[in-house]
Amino acid sequence: MIPLLKPYSFPEQLAHIADLMQSNSYSTNHYSTLVLELLAAKFGHNNFFLTASCTQALEAILLAIPEISGKEVILPSWNYVAAANAVINAGAVPIWVDINIETGNINLEDVILAITPRTKVILFINYLGTRQNLQSLKEIKDHSDIFIIEDDAYGLILKNRNDTSLIDATCYSVDHTKPLHAVRGGIIELHNTKIAAELRNVLDSGTNRFLMETGIVNKYTWVSRGSKYSMTELNACLLLSSLTNILNIQKRMEILKETYRKLMLYPIIGEAGIAIACRNAIERNKLIFNLKKRNITASTHYEPLHLSTYAKQMSSSIRLLPYTITFSNIILRLPYFYELKEQEVAYITEEVNKYVF
Repeated sequence: MIPLLKPYSFPEQLAHIADLMQSNSYSTNHYSTLVLELLAAKFGHNNFFLTASCTQALEAILLAIPEISGKEVILPSWNYVAAANAVINAGAVPIWVDINIETGNINLEDVILAITPRTKVILFINYLGTRQNLQSLKEIKDHSDIFIIEDDAYGLILKNRNDTSLIDATCYSVDHTKPLHAVRGGIIELHNTKIAAELRNVLDSGTNRFLMETGIVNKYTWVSRGSKYSMTELNACLLLSSLTNILNIQKRMEILKETYRKLMLYPIIGEAGIAIACRNAIERNKLIFNLKKRNITASTHYEPLHLSTYAKQMSSSIRLLPYTITFSNIILRLPYFYELKEQEVAYITEEVNKYVF
C-alpha cells in the first residue's frame, strides 16, 4: 500500500540521539543552538524560536501580542483546528472568512470586509505551502496596528517566500507529516522584533527568565501568561539532521512534484504537498474507494471550522463561506513524501487520470 505520508530517517539521527542520551544533559540546549545557527545561516537573521509544535508556536505568538484578549482574529475556516484553538486559548474571538477556490488560501477581499475596530490579528495559512499574494494587505499594514501572522506549516522546505515586510511572524511545522520534520515540533520566525521581549516571556512560562540569563536582573519573576512551549532536545537533534539534509530533501520533493505536474490531468494544488481538485464530492469518494483497491492511499483534508459543533456553540451567526464548503467537498490529497518513487507517482497519476473525461 502506498501511504499518504511516510516520515524519512537519516543515519545521523541515531548518532545524534545516542550522543544526547550518553551526554545525559537534556537541558543544555546544545542541539537547539545548532538548529538555530542553521536557521540563521539559511534566512540571514537570528529571530527564531523553537517550540514543541506548530500549534504551540501559533499560541505563543498570539499570547505575545499586547491586549489581544477579547479582540478579533480573522482566519480562514478552511484550516486545521489547532489554529482555532490557538486563537481561543489566547482569549481572542475567531472571525471566519472564505478562501480562494483555486488555491485554498485565504480570500483577501473577504478579509478586508471582515475588519472591524476590534480586529487585532489577521492569521492566514499558505495551504500546502502555496504562497499568498499579500499586496492587498499593504494598506492595512501601513495604516493600522493590526498584526499579520503567517501559518506556513508546510513551507519551511520551500525556497520561495512571501513578502515578510508585511508579516509580523511566521509559524512553521516540523511535524512528521511535513516535508521537513523533527517528528514533532514548530518554529516561530519573528519579523516584528518589537514583540520579541513579550514572546520570550511567553515561551519561558510567562517569566522574564531571559533577563536573568543575560544578567539584567538577578532573579526572574512571573510577568505574563505563558507555558513551557520550547522544543525538547530530542526533537531538536532530529531536526538538526533534517536541516543538514535540506538540499537533498528539497531536490527530491521537487522531482516528485514536477512528475505529478507533468503526468496529472487534474488541476494540482500545493507547493509542499500534493492535492487535486475533483469535480464534485461523488467523484472524490469514488476515487478514494478505487485508489484504495489499487493500494494507493488518498484522503480528504480539513472540514470547515465555522460549521463545527464548537464554532456553533460560540456564535449563533454562521456565515455561508461557499468557497470553503465547495473546496472541502472536492479536495483530494495524494501521496507525497521523501521516499516516494517516480514510478509510484506515475502509477498514482495513471490510476487517477482514468476518471478524467
